[in-house]
Amino acid sequence: MSPLKGHFLSAGKPTHKLACFIQSRIFRDAYKREQFAKYEVERRALRFIIASNQFNARQKTEAQLQLTQLPFPFRLAALAGDLPGVKKASW
Repeated sequence: MSPLKGHFLSAGKPTHKLACFIQSRIFRDAYKREQFAKYEVERRALRFIIASNQFNARQKTEAQLQLTQLPFPFRLAALAGDLPGVKKASW
């Protein structure tokens, strides 16, 4: 007898698919956290340079260029609605 018998998660669906889905979400979350931690210090430093009045315009421009070169999860940000004017295509 399945421990989930009668549970809403086992409503006619095999539980192994659910387990695979949850496991892939955990792996994706771990990867995102790892990437965030990897670039967090550099990204914060560049944002500080851009916002600060202690640096001249050339240094701020160089910091902006370096910031744009950092990895950016475009697909996830677009799907979350964080990018203005970007919509999911449908045809």
